Amino acid sequence: MARGGHARRRRRGRASGRTSALRGRANRSEGDRAAAGARVEDQHVPARRGQAPRRRRAGRAARTLRAGRREHPAHGGGRRTHGDARADRRDPGPRREAVRAVRQAPRFAALGAGRGRRAGARERATRGIVSGAGAPLLVVAGEASGDRIAAEVLRALRPGAARAFGIGGRGCRAQGMETLADTSDVAAMGTLDVLRKASALGRSLGALIGQIRKDPPRAALLVNFTELNARLGRALRRRGTRVLWAVAPQVWAWREGRIRALHDAVDTLAVVLPFEEPLWRNAGYDARFVGHPSAEAPRLPREVARGRLGLGGGRAACVMPGSRAGEITRLAPHFCEAAAMLVARGDVMEARVLVAPWLDARARAELERAACRAGVGITEADAEHGASPLLGAFDLALCASGTACLEAALAGLPTVIAYRVDPLTYALARRLVRTPHIGLPNVLLGRRAHPELLQDEARGRSLAAAAASLLDDERRERARSDARELHVILTPPGPSTFGGRVAALLARWL
Repeated sequence: MARGGHARRRRRGRASGRTSALRGRANRSEGDRAAAGARVEDQHVPARRGQAPRRRRAGRAARTLRAGRREHPAHGGGRRTHGDARADRRDPGPRREAVRAVRQAPRFAALGAGRGRRAGARERATRGIVSGAGAPLLVVAGEASGDRIAAEVLRALRPGAARAFGIGGRGCRAQGMETLADTSDVAAMGTLDVLRKASALGRSLGALIGQIRKDPPRAALLVNFTELNARLGRALRRRGTRVLWAVAPQVWAWREGRIRALHDAVDTLAVVLPFEEPLWRNAGYDARFVGHPSAEAPRLPREVARGRLGLGGGRAACVMPGSRAGEITRLAPHFCEAAAMLVARGDVMEARVLVAPWLDARARAELERAACRAGVGITEADAEHGASPLLGAFDLALCASGTACLEAALAGLPTVIAYRVDPLTYALARRLVRTPHIGLPNVLLGRRAHPELLQDEARGRSLAAAAASLLDDERRERARSDARELHVILTPPGPSTFGGRVAALLARWL
């Protein structure tokens, strides 16, 4: 009995201690309760008979404390998403850095925090646009073709209408734009290219956001570069900045779900392919077909172009391996090898590599080495219009997919189109791509007018064989006919130019 009484008193004592502890905890301050909740969140509830141990659920205060840690600037700012958590758990350091560099959701959230369209309008009414320097205009062009598009638009704006700043290249600088980062520093193609340029993307983004806070833009021209510009567009519109997006993501080709991603990131969408206008309008966007700039590029007469290049009277092939560093690495050696084979077999008398003037020094050096090994000459393309003015000098083109192959096809050249990316990107693309064609000329014509070689098919011998089959008179006449059809497809009615049409959409906000 005594032993049982002592046991009962010990149990009552422990119960009393627990009750006192609970009363004390109930009387603590909110901050203490949060800390206590955080400390006990990982404790296990003792198992009942026949049940497995259960993890104690953290209280609201503990969850609030954890959320506060995530939102505090010292912890990177902003509420983390499930996707971010997965990236942190599974991804190696470089990929994690790349994801953060491109997304930068906390920075964009802070950029647009606490601001609405009315607040932006009030600030615009009071800041110094009357200084005569023009309204602040943000321009973000993430690759070489985008830089040329932005430059054409800036050239078409009324003098003094805007004071442009942002990310661009040589073309934008020639129009007086202040470039906070160069296009060549951020242009990337494929997952691995993004990883390699993660640090440059992060630095460029930091400089860009700092300038936006210092000098809030009245309007923004965002050219392609979807991963960055979609988030930037949302943040800018929260501040009251009007956003014109030029060159829509190619949702008709792959990842069609992206068509919903820009709803709150753009005011007007300037599309460069005619079938894109109804596609985006049906999804609820203010989409306007403005034509394609390549359709309006100047072209020198054949004899003038050949004289400028120093070409003789025989047939000549041009090589255009692209303007991104990754394209040069993957395509230039194979293109140059194919060009040398064509010359050696007598299919053409000469071959020439046309190099983009805005190519960065490292990629240019790599291209020069590949051309030197193959014994192929190099000529720098036009600083303002790219390769288009010189293409009339040639009889055949070896081109990377993208703008280069469209320029060659518009010049009436039989063109071999090659596409090579890193294996990871290609594996993803094979699952997601919805179009049977890679090259824009074939997409627009709706048929395989120009041969396409992908990945391992795009090697010197295969490229040379495909090119040699295009040199008969029938194929050359068919290429000229296709060029005329492409011009009609890509040019909207009216006397205005591409740059003028886009500038008119932008000028109403300046």
